[in-house]
Amino acid sequence: MRLFFFFSLSFTSFSVIAQTNTQLQWEPSVSYTYKLPNRWAFNANTMFRNRMVEYNGEGAEREMEWVLNETQFFATYSLWKNTKMSGGYAFQSRLTDEQFFDEHRLMEQFAFVIYALHGKRIANRIRLEQRIRQSGYQNRLRYRLGFDSPLNGEELDPGELYGIVTNEVLYTFNNVQQGWENRLFGGIGWFFNRQYKLQTGIMYRVSRSGNRYRNVLALSTIMYINRRERQKKIRE
Repeated sequence: MRLFFFFSLSFTSFSVIAQTNTQLQWEPSVSYTYKLPNRWAFNANTMFRNRMVEYNGEGAEREMEWVLNETQFFATYSLWKNTKMSGGYAFQSRLTDEQFFDEHRLMEQFAFVIYALHGKRIANRIRLEQRIRQSGYQNRLRYRLGFDSPLNGEELDPGELYGIVTNEVLYTFNNVQQGWENRLFGGIGWFFNRQYKLQTGIMYRVSRSGNRYRNVLALSTIMYINRRERQKKIRE
């Protein structure tokens, strides 16, 4: 009940203060994780952001335009059950009508699950980021709270669906300026097996920089691929 109230309050409050014009986007991505038997795991993921552009004039049309690609690499160590520490690097290329620039990003992350019972989970993620751009250096602090649950029965079995809701708050700052962003996501996933799952849903993002607000409604589609190295049997 508290979790539902938290998400409802966040969505309502940010919807009220945001502007009415909302940008539409589609963000397909792929995530690959390779787990080792010694508690280490390595992940690489890439995302392409496309936005809906409307051309004014005779015969006005709408089409999707590629504006950004972000690729991330993470190394993760499992401290104990449902608790992980990660370090990562990201490279971002952005293409707009005004400019093209690259961003290099260092990331430190701590993730832990506070509830995991009968196939349901409440998970937390805290991330620090150091963003290096041509326009300058920025720090960003991120906190995400999420809930996921099987949609069929109590346990998530291969071939079944699950639902997921997350809310993430981001705070960006340096010695000159600061800003914030909120990302509310709701979607469903298909758990094919331990190696593959597909997740899709709608993310609503609202951000503030100075006195300017920005709204984004994005369709997110993620393909997860997981591999695990098997422990070698010791021969007698």
